Amino acid sequence: MNFSETKFKGCDYCKSTKYKTIYSVKTKKSLDEKEYYPTSQKKNALNVVECSKCGLVYVYPLPDRQKVLEQYRRYIDNNYLLDITSRRIKFRQIAKKLLDLKKGGKILEVGCAAGLFLDELKTVGYEPEGIEPNVFLASWGRKNLHAKIITADVESYNFKNKRYDVVIFWDSLEHLFSPGKVLKNISGVLKPKGILVINYPDIESTLSKIFREYWWFIISSHFYYFSKKTISKYLQKYGFKTIEDKSSMQYLNLAYLFHQLGRYNIRLADFLYHVTKILNGDKITTPYFAGQRTVIAILQNTS
Repeated sequence: MNFSETKFKGCDYCKSTKYKTIYSVKTKKSLDEKEYYPTSQKKNALNVVECSKCGLVYVYPLPDRQKVLEQYRRYIDNNYLLDITSRRIKFRQIAKKLLDLKKGGKILEVGCAAGLFLDELKTVGYEPEGIEPNVFLASWGRKNLHAKIITADVESYNFKNKRYDVVIFWDSLEHLFSPGKVLKNISGVLKPKGILVINYPDIESTLSKIFREYWWFIISSHFYYFSKKTISKYLQKYGFKTIEDKSSMQYLNLAYLFHQLGRYNIRLADFLYHVTKILNGDKITTPYFAGQRTVIAILQNTS
């Protein structure tokens, strides 16, 4: 490997040090810190393992946390901004759904990128703020959307006396080094009966089982691969009651979807992206399903 690894302390959920390898992804390149950024499609040499005790699936070994965070922080991630309009569709749907559970209040989005979700939440009457390690995306959101975004790493951020009615992890929990620690901290900043929303790639989805190590979400920037079962275990452990866990349809424009195929063949993906864009494919919103789920949970009375 080109850079150091994080010392293995056992499974994040149960601390067991026993695991079995389910995928051993081998490529011509070794792991490199430059492969880690919010919209990375890179997939270099890595092992995906399953805890023998609790069933949590994760990458072993984990790369060096500080070096990965530094790359996350400084990367100029223009890729995320290639499709702003289509991303908003799902965010708008979830924002309206939340109104049925809690009208108004303070919302925190962890890993908010450029703040598109925050903008939709503000539109329906919430007071949203986000935390995002990527300097470029956070700055873009503050400048263009006037979004309230803290440029920081949630795993080391001190929330002090802040309290929220809702906390959202949208495609971000799988990027963390210690999801259990973060969920524990989040349970402490949520108000009583606060709502938690997590959108995650489901390792037990049909598409994951069909494509195995070639599944869309087996990439270097994802360190944990949750399932409905393991997400439920985490939520129960930290005082949450699940009220909904459903498959999640997403939206991107047709050109950007071709761009995302770069994880399989970069040259072909670039060719299809540019041709489709010439044909106005970047203006055609396309619903797609790649094996994600959205879970909504409520923090139980812990007094």
